Amino acid sequence: MDNFFKILKLKLKLNLNFAVLSSVLLLLTCRDRSDASAKAKETSAPVSIGAPMDLVSFKQLAAPLLEVSGLSWLDHVGGSVIAVGDFEYRALVFSGKPSAAVEFKSIDLNWLKPLAGNPSSQFEGVAVDHSRLVFLLQESPGTIFVVNIATQKLVKRIDLQVPESMDIAHAWKDDPNSRGEGIILLKNGHILILKEKKPSVIMEFGPNGAQAGGYQPGMGVGLDDVFTLPAENKVSFSALKYWRIEGLLERQIADLSDLAVGPDGNIRAVSDQGGAIVSFEANLSPNSQKTSVAKVFRLPVEIKKPEGLIFDDHGRSIVALDLHEITNNVYFLKSK
Repeated sequence: MDNFFKILKLKLKLNLNFAVLSSVLLLLTCRDRSDASAKAKETSAPVSIGAPMDLVSFKQLAAPLLEVSGLSWLDHVGGSVIAVGDFEYRALVFSGKPSAAVEFKSIDLNWLKPLAGNPSSQFEGVAVDHSRLVFLLQESPGTIFVVNIATQKLVKRIDLQVPESMDIAHAWKDDPNSRGEGIILLKNGHILILKEKKPSVIMEFGPNGAQAGGYQPGMGVGLDDVFTLPAENKVSFSALKYWRIEGLLERQIADLSDLAVGPDGNIRAVSDQGGAIVSFEANLSPNSQKTSVAKVFRLPVEIKKPEGLIFDDHGRSIVALDLHEITNNVYFLKSK
C-alpha cells in the first residue's frame, strides 16, 4: 500500500510540473507573438505627417506654351522664370514677380531636335546656374542637354545611365515614360533626378565611379552658384544612389513631378494625381535607402495636371500645368 501512495504522489508531481511547464511555454509563446505583432504594426504604420495645409491662388497666367512641365528661376535681377514643356522644342521666359506686367519671351529650341531624336521634346525639368547655362532634362531616353540659350549652342550632353546591378534598373528601363521628371543640381557636381512613379524615387546621378553624397539643405546649386561640369562634351552619369519615399500612398499620392528646393531648404515635389506639393525630410543620407514625407500642401481644386514647381524669396510657390491648350496654366500660390 505504501508503494501505491508513493507512485501516486510521484505521478501527481510529474503532472503538476508538466502543467507548470506548459503554462510557462504558453506565456512565452504569447509574449513572442505579441512582440512580433507590435513590431509588425510599428513597421507598417503610416508616417505621421500631420494635416495637410491648404494653398490658395492669387494670380494666374495663360502662358503660350503647351504641356508645361518644368520651371526654374533664370535671373535674380529681373526675377525671370524659364518654363519648358514636354511637347514643344521651345522655352518661355516671363516674370516671376506677382506684381509685374504679363509679358512672355519665346526661345526657339528646334535646333536641338536632331540631337534629341524625338518628335516631341519630352523636356520634363529645367535648371539654371550662375553662368546662365540651362539644363534641360529629357525624360526618354534619359538625357540632360546643357545649352546656352543666348547663343543657341549645346554646351554639354549628359546621358543618364542606371547600372544593371541596381535593383531599380528594371523599373527605369521598362517604363521610358516614368524616368526623369525633376532636376536639382548639386554643388558637388552631382544631380538629383526625380523618377515619377512605379516607384516614385529620388535618384542621385554623378560621374562613373563617384560616391553618392546625398542631400542636405545648402547643397543645391542656385543662381549664385556655378555647377561643376565634366570636361568632355558628351559624358555619361551613373545612378549612384536612390531613396524610396515613405508616406506617399497614405496620402493617396501615386506620382510626383518636378523637384524644387523649398524655402526651408528641404526638397519638395508636386503631385499631379495627389493634387499637392510634398516636402521631404531635410536630409537624404547616403547611408539610407529611404526618405519620408514631412509636409503636404494641398493645391486648389481648380489646378489640374500640375507638373512644374518653383518657390520665390517669400516662400510662395509657382506651379505650372501640363495642359494641351493655352489657358490658365501658371498659378501663383500662397498659404491660406
